[in-house]
Amino acid sequence: MTQGTDRVCVQCGTVFTGRYRKCPGCRPIGRRKCTACDRVYRGTQYLCPTCRLTDRECVICGATFRGLYRKCSACRYPEHPCITCEHVFRASNSQCQECRKSDRACTACGKTHRRLTLECDSCSGRARTHGNARRARKLAAEVAGPVPRSVYIEVLASGPCIYCGAIPTHVDHIRPLALGGHEARYNLAPACRPCNQSKGGKLLIHWDPARVAHGAAHSPAVAAELDRELAQVPMPPHCV
Repeated sequence: MTQGTDRVCVQCGTVFTGRYRKCPGCRPIGRRKCTACDRVYRGTQYLCPTCRLTDRECVICGATFRGLYRKCSACRYPEHPCITCEHVFRASNSQCQECRKSDRACTACGKTHRRLTLECDSCSGRARTHGNARRARKLAAEVAGPVPRSVYIEVLASGPCIYCGAIPTHVDHIRPLALGGHEARYNLAPACRPCNQSKGGKLLIHWDPARVAHGAAHSPAVAAELDRELAQVPMPPHCV
């Protein structure tokens, strides 16, 4: 994996970490306003990713889905077993992420860590940055104060993974905190590790349709959030 280095932008002089001579703000892919919904986003298209979504038919299985590609997510990333541990996962790699990781010495401190990167989380600052950002998002998303740990334990024990039916090991925010989700009981759902990592910070309409359909069928909260997201998707100009 290619690592970014500390650089000075040749245009504005800002210090940043990356692989280019210009910082993200000065590179050609800058901020622009969507011509359909006036949303400000980063890209080169006239429409934001949400407005570019259209109803399509998968060229392989014929399933109807809403997206940007000719294939549905199930056909683009079919489930297959890892060649090392035989864990079933969805990706284009032959090995799952855990098997792709290897024990290596941090190039900064020499400490042995198991990651895909050359530096450990402490030396690279990822651990501190991720922790601070996570705490800030949860604090900003609180509705009636912080959610007690007992509520998370209750959600985890409330049933199987809401998206696939597997044994839950994580608690997922149905609407991500970074996209306006609330830190509240009604926005929490039990999830297995693969589903929670795959969903990440995506909205339901931008994630795996099969797992979203399973969640909507087994959880009123997921169904309500899906309806809300579908109602908020603006129509492109050519469809009006």
